[in-house]
Amino acid sequence: MKLLFLVFIFFGVFNIYSNNIWITQKPSEFTTASGQLISVGTRTRGYAMGTEQGNQGTSPYCFVMLDGMNWDSCSPNLAGPMKFVTPAKVLPDGRMVGVITEIQGWTNVLSSVIISDDLQNFIPVYFFDQNNPDDTTSGYPRSLSVVGNNIWLGTKNGKIKKSTDMGINWKNITLSSVSDMQISMVVFTDELNGFAGGGVISESTDWDGNKVSTVEKAGAVWETSDGGETWETVLDNAEILPLHIIRTSSGRLFLKFHDSDTIDSSAGSKRIVWSDDKFISFKGYDQSFDIPVPSGNFSMGNTLGMDGGAVNEIWVAGYCGAGFNAQACTIDTTDGGHTWWEKIVPGAMKLGPISVLSSNHVYIAGEFKAMYKWGDPNEDFTQPEETEEPEEPDFHEDIPETPDKDAGDKEEDPTEVTDDSMSEHDGDIYYEDEGCSCSFIR
Repeated sequence: MKLLFLVFIFFGVFNIYSNNIWITQKPSEFTTASGQLISVGTRTRGYAMGTEQGNQGTSPYCFVMLDGMNWDSCSPNLAGPMKFVTPAKVLPDGRMVGVITEIQGWTNVLSSVIISDDLQNFIPVYFFDQNNPDDTTSGYPRSLSVVGNNIWLGTKNGKIKKSTDMGINWKNITLSSVSDMQISMVVFTDELNGFAGGGVISESTDWDGNKVSTVEKAGAVWETSDGGETWETVLDNAEILPLHIIRTSSGRLFLKFHDSDTIDSSAGSKRIVWSDDKFISFKGYDQSFDIPVPSGNFSMGNTLGMDGGAVNEIWVAGYCGAGFNAQACTIDTTDGGHTWWEKIVPGAMKLGPISVLSSNHVYIAGEFKAMYKWGDPNEDFTQPEETEEPEEPDFHEDIPETPDKDAGDKEEDPTEVTDDSMSEHDGDIYYEDEGCSCSFIR
């Protein structure tokens, strides 16, 4: 009977996953480049920004997606040799909110909050004063959050700027009295509940004249339940620079961050750890763990991107396997980290930031200016888009025994096939023929 049950799970999951594959939406180019930011707000509209090495040194590049299938270079209004938009977020209505910065001459910097209706042209709604420390934004991809007409934006001096009228008027909220605290992460799930994080980075020069960045023991994470008016300290005095945080329905927190070992890494590595006690017992990277997958362990200490979709859904990009056997892959969970699925990204050399619109619409900005999407290759984008209300998490609800999968990513209860004697990081692994496998982690 148990064998029959496993066969049912295998073929049921296979039939669903076989509809979705990793699609190369933009092939690699012959250039040294890496993605820094990607935000997809609807199934036809997205924005991505990265850096590339050219004859004049490192310069920004950006792409927009306007048809759900192709990523094209941004219009000159949004990009140029000394002009870039980051952070930025594409909203569920298709508009984009971002910070555009243009360097003019040696010292003059023109920066403003913009709104773009078509992802090609924009309207500036607020101009920053470069002589005002409160207007010096941190620029990290997750330092901007938008919910409804509310915008939260991190600065380099321990503050958050908040607007309730889509960027026209702002108030400054102090999170830290440390003057060089960079607010590198602002993540709101609704108009009231959110997290922020920041850290202090010092720079020096090594014997060869190369710049060396050090993450100081000043990193902190804060939480708010009143829209950012007041904040509670979750974690402080840690040698980290927080980059993203996701909370599951059980209260488990997944935190992506830089430490001194990764911040200067040319591979773009980040750390991801999780905690069930709001990091009371936080031990940094030592608290991380590897996830067993069919192609080899996935290291949470060497990841490239993380984003969340529905409640308890998390996607992480990195490598499966090690050495010459390492393959670019993603792992994802829809039950808050108890069960993980592996998806190899065919042809990808290295992945980057992820934007999860839904379980069937996941986007990655990869290396060499490549762009990838997980979904149905035969999707009809001529059909009108349906605006879905985001699922609001119940943070007092326990993780359900049966993972809640969206259509296209259904699975049965992993407790039926796991052994009670398994340790925390052991698991049975099931293989799929379409480059998708699952690993049950308890």
